[in-house]
Amino acid sequence: MERNLIFISHANPEDNEFTKWLAVQLTNFGYKVWSDVTDLLGGEIIWHDIDDAIRNFTIKFLFVLSKHSNSKAGPQKELYLASTMASKEGIKDFIIPLRIDNLPHSEIKISIHNVDVLDFKDSWAKGLRILLEKLDKDNVPNNVNEHNPNIVANWWKNTYNGNQIITSNRDIYYSNWFPITELPDILYIYYLVGSSSGANLDNLNNKFPYYWAKKLIISFASDLDLGIIPTRTITKKTRDILNSNDIIFDNINLINAMLFLLRSGWEKYCRALGMPGFMMANKRECFYFTEKLVGDDYIISNSIKDLPIRRKLWGKYKERFWHFGITTNVMNSPILVYSMKPHVLFSDDGVNIWESHEILHRARRSSCRNWWNPEWRDRLLASLHWLTQSDSEILIAVATNKYIKCGEIPILFESSVSYEENLLEQAGLPEEDNIDELEVYDDE
Repeated sequence: MERNLIFISHANPEDNEFTKWLAVQLTNFGYKVWSDVTDLLGGEIIWHDIDDAIRNFTIKFLFVLSKHSNSKAGPQKELYLASTMASKEGIKDFIIPLRIDNLPHSEIKISIHNVDVLDFKDSWAKGLRILLEKLDKDNVPNNVNEHNPNIVANWWKNTYNGNQIITSNRDIYYSNWFPITELPDILYIYYLVGSSSGANLDNLNNKFPYYWAKKLIISFASDLDLGIIPTRTITKKTRDILNSNDIIFDNINLINAMLFLLRSGWEKYCRALGMPGFMMANKRECFYFTEKLVGDDYIISNSIKDLPIRRKLWGKYKERFWHFGITTNVMNSPILVYSMKPHVLFSDDGVNIWESHEILHRARRSSCRNWWNPEWRDRLLASLHWLTQSDSEILIAVATNKYIKCGEIPILFESSVSYEENLLEQAGLPEEDNIDELEVYDDE
């Protein structure tokens, strides 16, 4: 008998979401995987029972370690069997615990107390990378001809009746790309004597965005707007900069400088409206909503099919406050857009966000578990509607009487197929741990 099976033990139903996700991911990488929520993906079960599978066919016993599995009889029985068998057979690193919540190390059962634990609680994606490295290091066999994404797709179709989930209906999808529709025509490049040491910058006006690089200041604003006296001024057409792949001026990439000005202008705009900011783990500032900012009313937008959207952008969940927020990036390709990424932050007082990124991440996963596409999409659209301040578009001042203009309607994509969201929810798809740059929301 060949040991080539990865056995996933977990608490059912509490840890089903993670287990299903993990089984699918490992199968995609060619591993033969079994769990009680997926059975054996892409193969026939040839053992008589679970005991037989653990004793004779399993090469790695993955124990989904959580507050639930640490106390439930079923997974503890499987763990005891695996521990006994590994000790008897002398199999090294047979058991690999995967911690998915904040279970304290002191409370872990003694049978795996001294076993190295792989941490998935902060990020499933990072945990998976470490697990794959471990499986490769220990020479766990995999076969992409027998276990691969096609096998997963067939399993999904047979298990969750994919023919009914996917439909041939035309559908419109809202991206999180909001087009920048207008820019000032001219970009100014100012030379300042001694500016590399900070001289001549004491009276610099911070009202408008600028890019400072050694002896140069780059901005859409005039020297009078900035309060500077340059020794030399050069102008460039923004259209020429945007149409160039790599325009370098005095060792400065002007495209990067311009994108910095667009991002800085957005941040100044949000601060001017009174939006508080919180620095995310990736060092991007997330601007979020509070009761003081938007009141207790629903934010209404007429963005979708001329129908009103009514979504709250803050609220209270149990004993804590939640705050919807967005981080913003600027992209020049394939078109010039503000890329908005939605977030949910938490506070105890309705204002000051918790400091721990780890605790915020766990709270988001639990509090927003049932937020599907419409909730995220509508709140993002409602946020942009509020940011227009009752105008038809967002006007970001970058100089006197000069603006960056951004619409409140994102770029739309059309698909020839759609899906039944109710059936998708019944299938129990896991929440995504990371959001792609091009996030797309369906118009159901």
